[in-house]
Amino acid sequence: MTIDELKQRIPGVVDAEWHQHKNGGGWVQNTATVDKTAFIEDSAIVYGDARVYGNAIVYGNARVYGNAIVYGDAHVSGNARVGNNAKFEKSPLYIVGTKYSAYQFDNEKLGIGCEIHTVDVWERHGAELGRRDGFTDEQIEEYFDYVHLFAKRIGKEVNTSMCEEKTSTDSVEPINADESEKIESGSEAEVEAEE
Repeated sequence: MTIDELKQRIPGVVDAEWHQHKNGGGWVQNTATVDKTAFIEDSAIVYGDARVYGNAIVYGNARVYGNAIVYGDAHVSGNARVGNNAKFEKSPLYIVGTKYSAYQFDNEKLGIGCEIHTVDVWERHGAELGRRDGFTDEQIEEYFDYVHLFAKRIGKEVNTSMCEEKTSTDSVEPINADESEKIESGSEAEVEAEE
């Protein structure tokens, strides 16, 4: 990727504040830290105060930014966005589902499409959110499976009976703003995922 292509992907890029990583040729902002042992593919971007080290690999159109840390044998790929204070020693969960991608936002939250919530919020409101976005009952069950997989990866127990009850067409309590984080299109402060 050229510096001009980088400027199209990240508005406000100043040439002098960026360099290409020697191991892979990906773009790294001078404020970020990337070990020479890490691999940053030519179309990947690391910026902000992000750190990538060890045998970590960032490739595809992936971005690592904010205060995120990617290390060990973690791989960040595709259109994944790892930001804020996320810390990954192993590859973050990323699943291409039948309607949207499901992705690990950080060590506590899972994103499905443009919705990012904790496991507890997905358990209580996942069916409601799915129906609002036009999910079928089968898709709601599919995405509850992804929530359960994510919960297992982070060591959290889930109430599967609560999830099963909510796949019916019964109404559920409305989600409140305190429980929800909604990504705005183009936001640099949040994780984005390809839908």
